[in-house]
Amino acid sequence: AHPINYANSSLMDALIPYKTGDTCGLVAILNNTTFEDTTAKITLASTELKWDNQEEIEKKVSNTTLRRNDKLKFTPILPKLKAGDPPFTAVVLLNDNYDYLTKIENVKSGKSFEVASPMQDIPPQEVTVNIKIFLGDKLVHEYQSVQGETKATVRISGPEVVRYVLEPDNLKANHSFLAEASPKAGYDFIWVYGDGAPSQKDSGGSSSNVSHEFSGPGDYTTTVTLYNEKGEPVATDTVRIILEMRQDLPPQPTEPETNEDASPADSSHAWVLVDTVIHDAKEDFESVNKRYAGIYENSGAVSPGVFTWTNTYVGNTIDNYAKPPMVHGEGGACEGSYTQPPAVIKGGEELSMTDSLSFTSVNYSYFSLQCKMASQIIRYEKGQPDYSRSPINFEHKDGESLVYIDTSSTNIPFSDKKTVSAVVPEGTEIGDQISIRVSFSTGSFPMYVDYIYQWK
Repeated sequence: AHPINYANSSLMDALIPYKTGDTCGLVAILNNTTFEDTTAKITLASTELKWDNQEEIEKKVSNTTLRRNDKLKFTPILPKLKAGDPPFTAVVLLNDNYDYLTKIENVKSGKSFEVASPMQDIPPQEVTVNIKIFLGDKLVHEYQSVQGETKATVRISGPEVVRYVLEPDNLKANHSFLAEASPKAGYDFIWVYGDGAPSQKDSGGSSSNVSHEFSGPGDYTTTVTLYNEKGEPVATDTVRIILEMRQDLPPQPTEPETNEDASPADSSHAWVLVDTVIHDAKEDFESVNKRYAGIYENSGAVSPGVFTWTNTYVGNTIDNYAKPPMVHGEGGACEGSYTQPPAVIKGGEELSMTDSLSFTSVNYSYFSLQCKMASQIIRYEKGQPDYSRSPINFEHKDGESLVYIDTSSTNIPFSDKKTVSAVVPEGTEIGDQISIRVSFSTGSFPMYVDYIYQWK
């Protein structure tokens, strides 16, 4: 309420902040206010706050994601302070999330200030801003960014297509689904599994974790529909569950084989999936966690189609190496997913796979995260990988064979998705082996899945 010229200090009680949108001043409420023998001259101070780079930030959010150095910049226009007044201060709250609450001391009129962008939502659906400016303990200005209603979304974690190879004595596969909704609210999730089973309802939260047993062989499209608190459908997502028989092979010759060599032109031969081997880097995790016991904890998991990795700083003392120092509980997590290769592949066929990487959380004061994914065809010799022969890399059309994300670079995204392809070679003899290896790496923890095929 400064500056103000008044004849009676009681008029101070008649001034209130005007707090809708971009406010420009104070509103004096004089109606039905009685002052005996009072003459007043009120000069309302102009207050204003501008989000300088709003268009730039919102455009980036709609197209990609925010990074550590994507600061939000604001410039206030404030009244002139009188002698003895305390400095203005500001409290900035982003996305109604108190993890992104910033207090700014000594805010000056016409001088911009910056706050860090909200990076835990990757990417955030939108960025909302609330800024309160105080003079001492009095609120003199409040800014609330105006945006349209947030569109709800739902995403089923993992690859878009999941394949199971069935054995003749077991024609069932149990699959677990995790769906997450944004923004957080009390939603209902309705699951329709696509196999004729009744739909399943999961209520009252922002995520849903369910499982379902499928009978095969078959190709099922599972759909989750998100309902808001009014019972209205607001978003959907789908995933394909494919159950294939291991013995679903191309037609075999009816005559006995007279030559173990398979002609490249002989369409009766193909690569047939015979095994899936998972390397979960368990010993690497145990070794590193033992070495940094009480300071860092790492964990990871692998299942066909999905990799996950989490790092957490658990030390109670300041990490002297980190500047600024790490805080207990800080950490990050990454998820990789990919489309699994089919059970049967023709020699000479171009095979395409989609690899996806994203940081599911990033909360570091100092350290950065890097994650990589790659797919290769590895030749075998006598039942073992033959590393003396160069692998065949799956490559994107831009020539890159890696999917790579990094929190420390402004030129590398927080999430990436590429369709990569490679020509699968012909076998030369019945029994030849290759593997399609999908690898996921975070530096000290190489994890991978080998899909082993035999030429039949």
